[in-house]
Amino acid sequence: MSAIGNNPVEELKVSPNPNNGAFTMNLVSGIDEEVQVVITNVLGEKVQEFKTTSNKVVDLQMNEAAGIYLLTATTANGRHVAKVIIN
Repeated sequence: MSAIGNNPVEELKVSPNPNNGAFTMNLVSGIDEEVQVVITNVLGEKVQEFKTTSNKVVDLQMNEAAGIYLLTATTANGRHVAKVIIN
């Protein structure tokens, strides 16, 4: 993704992926800003929600069934979605 105008370049990183429910996420950005994070299952049901700051590695532990989940990180500059696979 590239910057458009004054918008910072942002990249959502999830590691490791696939995982056993324990992973880290980080929204890398050119600026520090508030990030609203929502994790949903494939049915669209919210399983976790929290706020963090960009450029901060967050350790997550999901005690959910194996499957595919969507991690959505939203800032004032945009929305980023990562598919998280729990084995």
